[in-house]
Amino acid sequence: MGPKCTPTAASSSASTVRVTVQVDLPAALPEAAEWVVVEHPPRLLPAVRDRLAARLSSRSAKASPKDRIEAAWEAGYNSRDKDLAAEDVVRPPGLGISNSCWLGVRVDQTVWVVVRRRAAAEAEAWVLGYGLDQRSGTLPIAETSNDPEWLLLRLPGETSVREAAVVPILRRVGGLLLGMDSSFITATEIASGTIANVTSALGPTRIVQVDGLPDDEDADPVEISMLLVDWPQSHYKFLLGGGTAPNWPVGTIFPHSAEEVFHAVNYDQLDEGPQTDAYHTAPEAAPSRPPAAPDDLLAQILAQTQDTAALVNRLQTEQLVGAAPKTRALATVKGGRQDTGAGALGDEDVEEDAEELPLDQLLKAALVGMLDKKKPKTKSRTTGLPLTMDHSDSEGEEDPLRRLSGAKGTMLLEKLRFAMESESQAYINAIEGLAAQTLGEASASAHTMEKYIKDQLPIGAERTLGYMVWGIGRALTLLRGGETAKAHLVLLLLITATEHFKLDNTWSSAWRITHLTPPPFSDWRTRGEHHLAQLRSDHSHTRLAHATWMAAIAAKLKDEEVLTKKRFQNQGDPPNRPDRPPRGRGRGKGAQEAPNTQ
Repeated sequence: MGPKCTPTAASSSASTVRVTVQVDLPAALPEAAEWVVVEHPPRLLPAVRDRLAARLSSRSAKASPKDRIEAAWEAGYNSRDKDLAAEDVVRPPGLGISNSCWLGVRVDQTVWVVVRRRAAAEAEAWVLGYGLDQRSGTLPIAETSNDPEWLLLRLPGETSVREAAVVPILRRVGGLLLGMDSSFITATEIASGTIANVTSALGPTRIVQVDGLPDDEDADPVEISMLLVDWPQSHYKFLLGGGTAPNWPVGTIFPHSAEEVFHAVNYDQLDEGPQTDAYHTAPEAAPSRPPAAPDDLLAQILAQTQDTAALVNRLQTEQLVGAAPKTRALATVKGGRQDTGAGALGDEDVEEDAEELPLDQLLKAALVGMLDKKKPKTKSRTTGLPLTMDHSDSEGEEDPLRRLSGAKGTMLLEKLRFAMESESQAYINAIEGLAAQTLGEASASAHTMEKYIKDQLPIGAERTLGYMVWGIGRALTLLRGGETAKAHLVLLLLITATEHFKLDNTWSSAWRITHLTPPPFSDWRTRGEHHLAQLRSDHSHTRLAHATWMAAIAAKLKDEEVLTKKRFQNQGDPPNRPDRPPRGRGRGKGAQEAPNTQ
């Protein structure tokens, strides 16, 4: 589209001919070709569009709708760099006027959110914040959704308004845990706990490092800084909902959702997290009124009964698992004391600590003693393995085949298999407990296995193994959260991606089938062979299996070795040794040539 030139033929005595020629001039700027005049730009109401176009130029009135729309787009394009002080910001190639903020990364990779002031005509791009209270319970957050709803945080100042894109990560009763640019809230505001015109009691904060995923799936992730802030419900008025699909421009960087949740949950469960056990996946009902005085005693008795039942279940699980394996990397509980399990409560220790223990602890110790007295004693018992198919402890019912040479390991492994099939949940708890113990956690959570895979597994540079174990870890997290169908789908997509990888011979396109975040190959490569060598030095077997389970497998291998030796004990040569050639027909000195029988 260009200006119209209307030249006139030279005057003469002959008739005059008027010719109109339209000349298409080249674009003044390289980016000008990107902008196309449209009749209705998105998210601009007609009245707002007209007011904006009227203020664009005082020299000439924009009479036609086409002129006003074109001027509005031109104003948005020309103002795309306003309030961006840094020149090293990686900007997208185009930015529409309807966008209120966009994400970017500096060259030094220190900032992942870049914001600019929002024009008055852009308010329609976001939902007004007064509706956030009503839908805060159903707001998609990073913990429960792969596509959380981004919010716009607006902090009013003395002379200007600060804005930043934030993502809700965890939800609690009366608040959200938000992730935002690490430099949006200044260090002075964090230290004083005060934001002018907003709050004088800023919630707890923490800066974490997560991987940033570019909008271009072929680009490598970059490390970005994120500030975690506890944002109470009373401050929801400063949040604007971004809707289900904000109009993000090309070149945006989004933080890794799985790492967001991991750091947030880890921060919440540590001592430095002030809202311990307050965040949860779904909103809880408001607490009921405290019971009257006569009901307090019943509530205490009910709580004591529940604690006792939990203790009994833990004792049964530890009895099934057995004592902790004796390795040099044995984790310790807080205070430097080793966690020897409930089975380590001896009579002497109970007597020495009896005067110091409260009444509820004494009741639990007495219950443990009663359970031990009711249990018949056996002369020998393999810890962690039932001796008979009916789980009986009577020695008279022990299978006599276990005493035969070459059958002990077979029977032990069979008992282990049967126990895992019949008591699957107990072994699940045992394996997750071993993973939590390695990580130094008091108990296993929904993200324990994903954290173990990321921080402990010696994957190194094996990409195929890394993709597989990362997908399995995600499926385990979904199963732990009760999302069985999603976990089933993830496992099926892993199989699909594996076949596509064998056909295409690259994971670049195969992994996109799973719709999962990329595995943390950088962390695995950083640990490298040194981590694997240290594990081999400290442990004789995997840390996720109890020593008694591995002992059963070792006994089975020993049985097979015994049977193999007995099979060939009467033969002079090993089973795979080739026959010796006949004397006189070898290849040495004086050997005779074998006759040709063909």
